[in-house]
Amino acid sequence: MLETENYDCPYCGEPGEAVLDLTGGDQQYIEDCAVCC
Repeated sequence: MLETENYDCPYCGEPGEAVLDLTGGDQQYIEDCAVCC
């Protein structure tokens, strides 16, 4: 089951979106901001 989660960059405030796989158990995802990083 996939779910979309919206978030804001903690440094510049640019909105972003991530697709999460809720069936994958505990996960961690890190992505650089396309605007400021």
